[in-house]
Amino acid sequence: MAITLQSSSGYVALSGLNTTTCIWTPGTAAANGNMAVVVLSATQTAATVSTVTGGGVATWTKGKETQSGSLCASVWYGIADGTGGAITATWSAKQNGGKSAIGGAFVGVKTTTPVDVTGTSTGGSATTYTTASSGSTTNAGDVVVAGLTHTNATVTGSLTGPTSSFANFAAPSWAGLAAYLIATATGDYSTSWTDTPSWFWASSTIALFPAAPPFRPREGLRVRQAVNRASTY
Repeated sequence: MAITLQSSSGYVALSGLNTTTCIWTPGTAAANGNMAVVVLSATQTAATVSTVTGGGVATWTKGKETQSGSLCASVWYGIADGTGGAITATWSAKQNGGKSAIGGAFVGVKTTTPVDVTGTSTGGSATTYTTASSGSTTNAGDVVVAGLTHTNATVTGSLTGPTSSFANFAAPSWAGLAAYLIATATGDYSTSWTDTPSWFWASSTIALFPAAPPFRPREGLRVRQAVNRASTY
């Protein structure tokens, strides 16, 4: 079953200064049975994301997280029930600003053990900001989700990207960037943005399997009947 994008939400600075709990409400709820994905970024304090709850998702799972100095890029996913609502992210240390969330939802992602491969990376002192490589995917139809947390206080109008056929989930934020690619072949995938001045960054990438095509027993029965008829001649 081919994966398609159901919705994506514009970046929002997470509420709550000097707190461990941050709240974000996506602009569009993930529909029932679809895979919700959120990329969380923090730049002010060394911390990781402890839990994510809400948004019509019973269980959020951390797909991959990269923490380097004060930077954290964390990618989470979960199956939605269509009710939507606010998403609450809890960090391991108080965050005083420098937070963002970018997310979306996909149709046709495998609902059990959906992660194919993951990757992490860090970098800095450059004007090209490259996400972590996914690692070599094993399925040609994966969706690759790449998140990048950066130290640039203001994303300028000269920002370009993402590259390599990736698409932005939404407008870039002053703390995080996120993009996705629905692949058509196996490979090791990453993307990049270019801007000035130089940034330091941390990145996490995950690739999710497509769901298996539905089994159609009647079609299988017709094939067996045709084979049986042919064998009688």
